[in-house]
Amino acid sequence: MKLSTATALVSALIIGVALPASAGSQTGTDPIKTSSAASAFGSYDPYGDFSNDKSATIEELFLPWEDVDLSTLPLADAYAQQRGRSLLITIEPWTWSKDWRITPPELRDGILSGKYDANMQAICSLV
Repeated sequence: MKLSTATALVSALIIGVALPASAGSQTGTDPIKTSSAASAFGSYDPYGDFSNDKSATIEELFLPWEDVDLSTLPLADAYAQQRGRSLLITIEPWTWSKDWRITPPELRDGILSGKYDANMQAICSLV
């Protein structure tokens, strides 16, 4: 019985691989469109290892939403623009300061109470 199940599974996989058009939607009805833009390459590159890489089109930044010097954000944008890249900014719920670390429940309560709204608005106003 186990051998029959395994044989049926392998057969189904082979048929699915050999005949992918019959297993999917009809041409033109697939809601997902792909293009070369869908596979853009970028990196988080704090040390500038990819600064001269022409294939990178995205410059990733990770910002804490507290205790961050926002005056450097325009510098990062200028760096990306000089290289023909777009910025991808990830804002994370932490701080650089070890003294300001909070527990997950404190973080949740702060988010729900709007404690961090001003920080987020300040970051978003620069973008």
